Amino acid sequence: MRNRFFRGIAAIVCAVSILSGCNGNTGVEATEASAAYGEVPEDATVIDERGIAITVSKEYEEKGVTVEGANENLKGYKNVGVYYYYHPITDKLFDDMIALSPDERTDEVTEAFYEQMYAHSKCLMCITLVPNDEYKNIKHDVETMNTISGWTDTEYLGENAGYSYLVSIPQSEDTSKMGKEELDQYHECLEYMKTVRETLVFTELKPETDETTLPDAMPTFETVDLDGNKVTNDIFGNADVTVVNLWGTFCTPCIEEMPELQEWYSEMGPEVQIIGVVADVDGTEDTEHLELAKKIRDKAAITFKNIIPDQSLKNDLLNGVLAFPTTFLVDRNGNIIPDTNVEGAQIEKYKALVESYLKELK
Repeated sequence: MRNRFFRGIAAIVCAVSILSGCNGNTGVEATEASAAYGEVPEDATVIDERGIAITVSKEYEEKGVTVEGANENLKGYKNVGVYYYYHPITDKLFDDMIALSPDERTDEVTEAFYEQMYAHSKCLMCITLVPNDEYKNIKHDVETMNTISGWTDTEYLGENAGYSYLVSIPQSEDTSKMGKEELDQYHECLEYMKTVRETLVFTELKPETDETTLPDAMPTFETVDLDGNKVTNDIFGNADVTVVNLWGTFCTPCIEEMPELQEWYSEMGPEVQIIGVVADVDGTEDTEHLELAKKIRDKAAITFKNIIPDQSLKNDLLNGVLAFPTTFLVDRNGNIIPDTNVEGAQIEKYKALVESYLKELK
């Protein structure tokens, strides 16, 4: 998903903010808890590794408000952020970056890219987790709370699973390089964070993992491919083994391996097929990412099917994926074949796994 890329941007935004001294005392006193356990709204983003659900309306998502995944700040504290991206600029920067060849993507080009991204992407809200024992020593000390969070305007949010949660809605971001329309939209989104804060819900805090976790079988799904054709779980019955390739339009290694995947696909017999799942296309209404996925597919002359994830694929498959591309094998009954998960573009490894599985079937 594109957000996985932006997570790196978010960390850089935080780093620059800390280094530029935006964690000074603003005189804001710590408040009483404003989040608690409760019913999680259907449209909320649940960050299991941080034990919190954050709800952003579709209207504000379209204006550039993005909930990032679980992260840590430069001081090692667990956190999660909500960021603003001015998409007319940040999307073009991103698309131009992934269009570059590896040789063109020099350190100087990358540094310039991050600087421009920082100028047009701002932290709207950061939630920081502090162990309860540690928080007891800093309670109501706003300057220390700001230092821990890395942001100004830090307040106490509530307690969950042995952690005291701090929330920051920083008001002092550098907006000197923003145009008027961008600046007005940013301030509107910043004001909206008051509403987001009121709807925060604590959830079960689940352990973090540094490994992709796949289910035993593919979730039951009913979706469409990039051209709008209906696709269901029945597709796995078309071959003895299906190579499922999870990729995103944000993922350079995913894009770079596609010609090789297509070459392999053209050599396959009827017992093998490839299906791509485009992780960051958020439904058929997400025309921006849908059109980009089609362009990537067409440029690589891909003829194997690529599908858009429905809600079941998002919740029960993609939520457990930590890296892209991720590729694995599925049998004709829809079961994920154990020990076939490969992270990163390693096409020779995919081939070896398929060959080994087909030998076992004989």
